[in-house]
Amino acid sequence: MGRGKDIKSAWLGLGVVLAGAALAADRQNCAAVRMSDLGWTNIMLTNTSAGVVLGAPGYTPEQTLPGLDVTFVSMQGGDIDLFPGNWRVCPRAMRRPLRR
Repeated sequence: MGRGKDIKSAWLGLGVVLAGAALAADRQNCAAVRMSDLGWTNIMLTNTSAGVVLGAPGYTPEQTLPGLDVTFVSMQGGDIDLFPGNWRVCPRAMRRPLRR
């Protein structure tokens, strides 16, 4: 595995851990964690890993299978909590409202 992949994996792992810690801070309001799964192998693996991490303290991961555009609209509307597959090919205008 190349150095670039190692760094990406480390950032991904850190992101999952930090997301779990943030959710643990407000557990009662976040018992169910709604994740978007587009059917891509890498996102399936990431969501499954996140589900294991989030399930340990008692959260209930729920995966849905929407399209990419529906995922971003659902995140904007608060219907999806986690989507680990931000592709750069997604139009900036669609991503902009999601950045804070």
